[in-house]
Amino acid sequence: MENFFGLLKSELLYLEKFASYEDFISKLKDYIDYYNTKRIKLKLKGMSPVEYRTHSQKVTNYIFPRKWVQINIRDSFNLSSI
Repeated sequence: MENFFGLLKSELLYLEKFASYEDFISKLKDYIDYYNTKRIKLKLKGMSPVEYRTHSQKVTNYIFPRKWVQINIRDSFNLSSI
């Protein structure tokens, strides 16, 4: 989160002058959309955050199909005595 706010300040707040509160909110929404869907990050294997989450979910579902992931928590932690 700290990295996001640092980038937000350096890529938007320090570079822009806002005509009004509404202008600021509009540009902030645009920046958040850009950050999540278009801005690639090396830490995320060259993908945007949304692309990375989608990719990770597909990989996880491939490795661990949903029928394997469903477990009975009561049985797993032996909570029947509680």
